[in-house]
Amino acid sequence: MAYDLSVGLVANTHPQGGIGASNTAEKYVVALHRMVTTLSEPDSTVRLGI
Repeated sequence: MAYDLSVGLVANTHPQGGIGASNTAEKYVVALHRMVTTLSEPDSTVRLGI
């Protein structure tokens, strides 16, 4: 899951020419970490809309 989210992050930023600011990259990494942590919890009630 973490790998797929990371690939999605790269695919999302690449068409626009990359991430221009370090604080933007940091915010993306923090959001990615929170998603992986939340979705990997055994008692997580979060459902993916896939």
